[in-house]
Amino acid sequence: MIPIGDISVDTYLFVGLNDTLADDEDARWIQSQMGDTCKGYIYNAGGHSSFMIGKDMSYWNKVLDIFHQYQPLNSATEFLQ
Repeated sequence: MIPIGDISVDTYLFVGLNDTLADDEDARWIQSQMGDTCKGYIYNAGGHSSFMIGKDMSYWNKVLDIFHQYQPLNSATEFLQ
């Protein structure tokens, strides 16, 4: 067992609404174990692999907003360095 209650960094859960391996109930349980370090959910209509190979990647803008919140970049040049 991974002691997820010991995680001390801000964490977001990516939940596929049609995921048969890790569904919304699982995500809610994980959030209950993590407490305040779980900052939110990103939902998409896909399944377990949709976050990597899905046809509709429109949710990705929300993911990028979270990335920029924690690691802001001033320009694309800064990203490439």
